[in-house]
Amino acid sequence: MIKKTLSILIFSTCHISLANAADNFSITQLDTMVVSGSRTEKLLMDTPVSMSVITQEDIQRSGAEQAGELLRDVPGVEITDTSVAGAKRVRIRGEVGSNVLVLIDGQEISEQRSFHGAAPLLVDSNIIERIEVVKGPASVLYGSKAIGGVVNIITKKGGESAFQAELNTSYNSSTNGFDANAQLYGSANNFDYRLSVSRADHGDREVPDGTDDNIAYSNKDGVLENSSFDNSNVNAYLAYNMDNVTFGGRLESYKADTESHTDNSIIEGGLDGFQLDLPKQDRKKFSVFLEETDVTQSLVKMRLDAFHQIRDRDFLQDLEVNRPNFAGPGSNLLVDLDLKTVFEQKNSGLQGQFDFVFHPDHYIVTGFEYTYDDMESNVTTSSRTLGTRPSPPFTLVDVTTLTDTNVESHQETKAIYFQDEWSLATDMTLTGGIRQTWVDTELDKENSPVLNELDTSESRAVGSLAFVYSGIENTAIRTGWSQGFRVPSLLELLEGTPHGGSGVLHANPDLDPETSNSYEVGLRFDNQQFTFDGAVFYTEAKDYIATVSCASSTASCPAAFGGSDTQYTNVNGANTYGVEIFSAYQFANSPFSIYSNLTYLKREFEFTQFSTYKTGHPSFEGRIGLEMVTTHNTIDYWGDVYVRGAVDAEDESPDSGSASGRTVDDYDGWATLNLSMGADIGAKNPINVSLHVNNIFDKAYTPSQESLIAPGRHFVVKAGVKF
Repeated sequence: MIKKTLSILIFSTCHISLANAADNFSITQLDTMVVSGSRTEKLLMDTPVSMSVITQEDIQRSGAEQAGELLRDVPGVEITDTSVAGAKRVRIRGEVGSNVLVLIDGQEISEQRSFHGAAPLLVDSNIIERIEVVKGPASVLYGSKAIGGVVNIITKKGGESAFQAELNTSYNSSTNGFDANAQLYGSANNFDYRLSVSRADHGDREVPDGTDDNIAYSNKDGVLENSSFDNSNVNAYLAYNMDNVTFGGRLESYKADTESHTDNSIIEGGLDGFQLDLPKQDRKKFSVFLEETDVTQSLVKMRLDAFHQIRDRDFLQDLEVNRPNFAGPGSNLLVDLDLKTVFEQKNSGLQGQFDFVFHPDHYIVTGFEYTYDDMESNVTTSSRTLGTRPSPPFTLVDVTTLTDTNVESHQETKAIYFQDEWSLATDMTLTGGIRQTWVDTELDKENSPVLNELDTSESRAVGSLAFVYSGIENTAIRTGWSQGFRVPSLLELLEGTPHGGSGVLHANPDLDPETSNSYEVGLRFDNQQFTFDGAVFYTEAKDYIATVSCASSTASCPAAFGGSDTQYTNVNGANTYGVEIFSAYQFANSPFSIYSNLTYLKREFEFTQFSTYKTGHPSFEGRIGLEMVTTHNTIDYWGDVYVRGAVDAEDESPDSGSASGRTVDDYDGWATLNLSMGADIGAKNPINVSLHVNNIFDKAYTPSQESLIAPGRHFVVKAGVKF
């Protein structure tokens, strides 16, 4: 009863809402300059698409320790863990992570081998200057993977003097874990540089005692077993500035070792044992760039980027099945299956952008992109069968089978795009764009009995159109239409994965690309006391890629291991509509402001047999809070008390093994009370300290799109100093 009352309280009282995420909020964030919405510098107030921005102040005052957690409260955004605490992924407006493009300084983090096709945010939050989130299809400017939106992580660069330093540390009581970071940076003799080194080590997560109705979890003395993770990061940036030209490069190395928690529902589903471990999740990247302004009278800006990235991942999985084999009383058949998957993905890219002004009323952005994803994977399977023969003479059987599968494949993407921002009048802007994309996918080498030759080519043109009217004081009204287009990944088309839960997740070489049309209307208002940014949207997707049980009539799986196998397939469609609202109110002559965020989302899947709105997404979720900021001498004090929550959700999917031909998973609603406070000390705030007390009432819950039960009552302490 308390849970439902709190959920109702959140959504019935949040007549004002805030979309700017992290754990503290900036009232005047619409004054922030952003680049991701139109690929040009523009005030967030005037951007023609739905966007949220997480500023440096938000990041510094946040209790989040991982980059993904910084996005937790952005309306329209959900964070998922897929049972791995140290590798957060992003969903936007219900779209899975494979439909969300993740960029670092405008360069893609490609992921072709993830179970959900989503690139985990393997980046140290200490080097982030801000995060820009574009919500809705952005395929015209950003390509195939941006059918759901874009997360662009802008990193810190140089400094104000020749030698500066920064130290940051934090402690999380729920994992008895720490994070530590050291940075050396500066600017001198036209050079900008930054060197950052980080280390994090977190143990198993402490959770509330008892059980959560959403998930059956292994709870030993209030600890979520196999939920630990650790990582290390080295990041180096160097650039040279001369007149109107800047060129430079960056080196990145991110290494992670994460465990994967298995909830009891998988084992109770027919297995005697199941465990997945990810001892290696590494990302290495080298990138260079060249940027020049005022190249000619008409070419006002030019930027070229080239990068090479390597993703190394190891999966270890142990699965045990113990079954009667009808050889006589007490006779069982034990199957012990050990899987090891090692893969390396090399991703190279070259992109260019050219900004032209041929006429004062037209700002033209045009460019090209080329990426080449090359993937090699090896799956080693060791299967031991121990038992008694099912027929006379009932002799003992002890057989071990070893198989080794190697697959090499690649995907090549080429694209050109064009966008014109047309000033119809001083207070009206029309922005239109078009993009042509070509994608080639090929299986290069394999020794798998279930794979056939594959060499496919896909191409598509997509367009967008947006209108912004700013003729009303402190107000901007926007409306837009945009198309999306996504080609299936190498995992979806060719490889699948044996780590798809208790069974195999099969690829489908007959998958068609996803396409979508999205429409939205939005309003922004900012008079420095009251800030509002709201949008109403509708997206219609065709040939949406989802996973279904191999037992259902929509699947065409090869010979399956067990009855829990799944396969990627195109469902007829996915229709999504919703409302995202962001606002905040600063009380006059007071250090207090009230804020909240609200997302209303309804999503429909159209399968061959039926359609359903039970797609695992809560219809309402958000956060409401009261914030205080005050200054005494050279110290800024701040505090924030807030409630975060979501209502119930259901997830329905085809399954011929059930009486109705469908299975439904239920997720309870939840709400938590949280408190944050801190101080920024000294001129320009060189010292910052904060304390975050989360889930004060020790609520046991699991967000509907996550696989791990959330931490119980815990605190996070953070401190940082700049020299």
